[in-house]
Amino acid sequence: MSVRVGMVGLGSIAQKVYLPYLSAHPDVDIVSIVSRRQSTVDEALSRYRLAHGSTDLAALLGQRPDLVFVHAPTAHHVPILTTLLDAGIPVYVDKPLAENLSDSTALANRAAERGLLLAVGFNRRFAPAYLRARDRILESGPIEHITALKHRPSPIEGSLREIVYDDLIHLIDLLAWLGGDGTELDAGTLHTDSAGRLTLAAGQVRLPTGTGSFAMHRNAGSDQEYLFLHGAERSAAVENLEILRFPDLGAEPETPVPSESPAHRRGFAPLIDHVLATYRNPSACQVRADLTLTSHRLAEDLLSRTG
Repeated sequence: MSVRVGMVGLGSIAQKVYLPYLSAHPDVDIVSIVSRRQSTVDEALSRYRLAHGSTDLAALLGQRPDLVFVHAPTAHHVPILTTLLDAGIPVYVDKPLAENLSDSTALANRAAERGLLLAVGFNRRFAPAYLRARDRILESGPIEHITALKHRPSPIEGSLREIVYDDLIHLIDLLAWLGGDGTELDAGTLHTDSAGRLTLAAGQVRLPTGTGSFAMHRNAGSDQEYLFLHGAERSAAVENLEILRFPDLGAEPETPVPSESPAHRRGFAPLIDHVLATYRNPSACQVRADLTLTSHRLAEDLLSRTG
């Protein structure tokens, strides 16, 4: 039986990843979509041959979805997620949960109190290259050092809080996920240009079994992402979520999923499938909201120390 899926927010990520993947999924029936603009709704209805769409969240609730994917701007997460959870509907939401730790914690607690899944879209936890890198180290022993780098072509408008929570949190979550419970921020810095735009974010964390660091330069001329893991006499290096190396083996570069789409390489497809498989069983979901609160806490710690 198909999962009856609703979608709130039809912006860039929904159009690039979620609508194409879910509309073609053999186990999914998209029963309703919602956006602020009727023209956006109409275009998506036509393109994906969907039957129902609206600018009204109440209309989506009337279609009785089993699970709702939320891709609205972060500033709107709290009221949308609250409405859906109070209606008894499991939810998947793009990271972050909310704009601050307090609201994020409240949403996680609300879902838990109702016995509902609130999943958070940290797709890199499901990226095949990152999983292979992690697993190879853990086969021999603990991860003792992590370096996570994610650079952008040029600065964009937005407050420090917006950029940290909407973009830098990807790196922070990698450290929290790979480092495990007990990961703490040791030091951090945020640099801005004359217009107040974030140009550099960097920090160091203390892991239960070692240390880690992160950096994001937002004036690097191109999108770049790197992950380096070391421990138990093993090393792994990943470039742009695609090229995987094991330097201790002297091995040639590997491409973990050369035949798959970017949605698979970046972890979106396996993440979506995981949520579809666990939405009725929150305890089995690896991105359940409460399991992502460490990442939100580290982001808040960085802002409080540097803001």
